[in-house]
Order: sequence, then C-alpha cells, then structure tokens
Amino acid sequence: MVTGNKLTASASGLFLHALHNWLQPGSAPAEWRDSRSRVPFAQVVDGFARAADTQPDVGLRFAEHIKPGAFGALGYAAMTCRTLGDVLPLIPRYGKLVFDFGQPIELIQQQVDDVTLLWAPEQVAPDLPWSADHPGFRAVTDSIIGGWYRFGCWITQQCKSPSRVTLRAPAPANPQPWHDFFGIPVEFAAPCNSLSFPRSYLELPLAQADSVLHQTLQQQAEALLQDLNKPDLARQVQHALLHCLPLGEATLAAVAHQLATTERTLQRRLAEQMLGFQTLLSQTRYQLARQHLTNPALSVLDIALLLGYAEQSAFSKAFRLWSGCSPAQYRQSMVTTPTHLA
Repeated sequence: MVTGNKLTASASGLFLHALHNWLQPGSAPAEWRDSRSRVPFAQVVDGFARAADTQPDVGLRFAEHIKPGAFGALGYAAMTCRTLGDVLPLIPRYGKLVFDFGQPIELIQQQVDDVTLLWAPEQVAPDLPWSADHPGFRAVTDSIIGGWYRFGCWITQQCKSPSRVTLRAPAPANPQPWHDFFGIPVEFAAPCNSLSFPRSYLELPLAQADSVLHQTLQQQAEALLQDLNKPDLARQVQHALLHCLPLGEATLAAVAHQLATTERTLQRRLAEQMLGFQTLLSQTRYQLARQHLTNPALSVLDIALLLGYAEQSAFSKAFRLWSGCSPAQYRQSMVTTPTHLA
C-alpha cells in the first residue's frame, strides 16, 4: 500500500529469512522464522539488490531453491492440495501473506488453452519507488515468477516447461540464463510479469497431497490472513479513544476494556511496538481538536469537553504546546478544509 509517497508494503519474514540464509547460511535473524513476522518490502528489494551487483540473475538462482517454507502458510497449504488446479485459488487469496501491498497482487487469467498467473504490484501500488529494471526489484520479480515455476515442478515432481513467460524489465545484457531457466525464450519489456502454462497441467497430481493436513494448513493460512488484515495497534488504540474521550475516560484501562484485553497485555503490546499510550492520546486529541475547530457551532469549551478535559484552560494549554498558538488563534487562521483522523 502507498500513502502519499511512502511505501508501506510489507513482506513475510519467512521469505526474507530464506533469502538471507540462501545468500549466507546462518545470517538471518531468528525472529524472522516466526510465521507472523513482517518486514518492510524494501528490505527484500535491498537484499536482492546487493546480491545483484555480482549476480544479475540472483532472483532466478534463488527461485531454484525455493521450498514451501519461503512462502509460509501459502506454501504448505499449496503442497498438500490434490492437484495443481487446486493450488490456483490459494495464490490470490493468500499471496499477501508473502508480499502485502494492501490488496491482492496475484491474478489468474484462464484462456481456452492456457492459464496465466500475473504478478503486478505496480497496478495496486502505482507509486512504487523502483522501476522495472531496478536490480533489486527485478530480482524480486524473477524470484516470484521463477519461484512459481520451480515450486510447481517441485510439488508435482514433473518439470514441464511453461507455454509463455513475460517480464516487464528490459532484456539483460545476457538473457540466456532466463531462457535456460524456463526452457523457453522469455519475452522482456512486456506489459506485465506473467507465467502461462497449458490448462492440461491443472490436472497434474501433487506428490504430497493430503486432504486432512491440507484442511488444517488452510485454516492456519486463513487465521494468518485475518490477523494481517486487522488494523494496526496504533489505529486500534486511536479508534478506542474516540469512544473514551467524550466520556472523560481517556485512560489505558478504559482503552484496554474497549479492545477486550487487559491493561497489562495492552501495555506490553504497545511496548513491543515502541508505542507510548500518552503519545497516542496526545496525537488523537490534537487531530480531533483541529477537526472540531473547523466547526463554528462548537465553542472552545465544547471541544475541551469532547476531548476529555475537565477544564477549558487545560485544553488551551495543551493545544498551545501542540501547535504553538491558542485554539482561538488557530480557528481564525485555519484553512477551510478540515483535518481528519488518518
């Protein structure tokens, strides 16, 4: 997802763990092995970029060694399906467990003769700071398209050539490693990144098919997806404060109650994410204050009470610390467009 010019996409720590340990065994931090660990997507691009300095086809080389663990819950759920065709619906649903741009980026197109998988992050995040030919971003793309291909070979135990491979990046100085990897000529400078294969491949049985285990693993993937889709802790606290402030209950205990957790647990979770409750409280009050000051029907005293202050003077003092001016001065100089909670 992109906010303004800031990329906030994340990646699975498991994927970055697999990459680092492949580049240099034992170099990956242990915490990345947690199935719920997330890292900025930029870290994956940077990791590949450093390796691409000496090995331009590093994405393909990494894809050769990809196993289910690199894809986490998606990989394990996929390998226990009955056929390759049963794997396809899992890719767009659980793909964000590997790379999350705010919405699914893996697409499936089924033609009369072929099935095509597309990886198009630029469609959901058009302000990506990397071009298609950026060494690190190119390598990430190679690892995804190449990883799909080699993972398919691994779970079917049959390495059948795809019918078509397209990449948005321009042709490298030596494209032969790409042609050799897929077993067919790769089309570079294409409109999209895609991997196509005959529809008949959908019937290929998987070597480790297990319906009982698959159900368990898909439930795990679903739980991880739901957890990933939850609002971040800072926003959860902010939304809870919207209910607590007008009641004059802007306390950690009141917010914990709103979030159906204990005060101790909430304090621990905030500390783990290096968040301060008082800081979040001040930020929420300041944002709300600026919004309320755009409403001429509300007096400064009204706003103070809505923000949980017992006295107008306490609110005025806090607002001056936040903005450098009094509420009245801000109201006189403010723009007409209200400031909303982020």
